[in-house]
Amino acid sequence: MPSLHRYSSLPFEHDFRRRPVLGQSVAAYWIQPDGKTAIAYDSASDSLRVINLPGSGGRSKRCIAERHGGGGLRYARADASELEVWDSPTTEGRAWTLAHRVGIRELLGLNADATWLQRRVKPVGFHPTDVDVVFLTLPAGVAAYSIEHGTMDLLCAHDCFAARAYLFPYVHPPCPVQIPAIQNSAA
Repeated sequence: MPSLHRYSSLPFEHDFRRRPVLGQSVAAYWIQPDGKTAIAYDSASDSLRVINLPGSGGRSKRCIAERHGGGGLRYARADASELEVWDSPTTEGRAWTLAHRVGIRELLGLNADATWLQRRVKPVGFHPTDVDVVFLTLPAGVAAYSIEHGTMDLLCAHDCFAARAYLFPYVHPPCPVQIPAIQNSAA
């Protein structure tokens, strides 16, 4: 990915330090610290766009990704009381609709082995081919939550103090993504 240093004087708050989510369209997405926006970088057109996110930002844990098959965006946020999943029919993030909401207490009751007495839930990604599944980190593991069935399967158990490096990435596209060649302007 080209250096985003040249975007350091953008007219909006931005943070490119976190690892981005790479979408099937080869766009990279960063959720911003304000929790109200995300920035999408399209490497094919070398352009940035700001995406307004639904719901409240606050201290929520959040993730964003392109929907399977390029059908818009999916966004999830979780706080101490609930998990919400939102859908947008466009990659610009327009016309968000609430696709699912579940209470954290109810959610954690689905898999008591993974909770460890705490109510921290963080959405970390979406299944690349099953639009029904949201991957969640829990205090003692990582689970696949089925929106349609209201079930949760523990995929990976770990110590609640384990480093993130021990978790495999859950948001890779289902097939290899071709990254366009970077045009060198000095050549």
